[in-house]
Amino acid sequence: MPSRAARKQTVSITLESDLLARAREARLNISSISADAVLQAVKSAEAEKICAGIKHDMNWYADLISQHGCPAEAARAHFEAGDEPV
Repeated sequence: MPSRAARKQTVSITLESDLLARAREARLNISSISADAVLQAVKSAEAEKICAGIKHDMNWYADLISQHGCPAEAARAHFEAGDEPV
């Protein structure tokens, strides 16, 4: 979340003229609405990136298990057999 003390920067956005007129008539704060919308879009993009990373890691782990077996099962078999600690 951006800091309230963060320096604001002037940017340009393009809106249809009738939409701008309606927003002005309704006395809407276009800057605030735009900032909120951009913040939501950024949060959504960041969440998608995190989900993609998690999916990648889960696929990697599934591949590891398919190639080498489940480490938990190997540990359980080791201790159930009464083997000495390594």
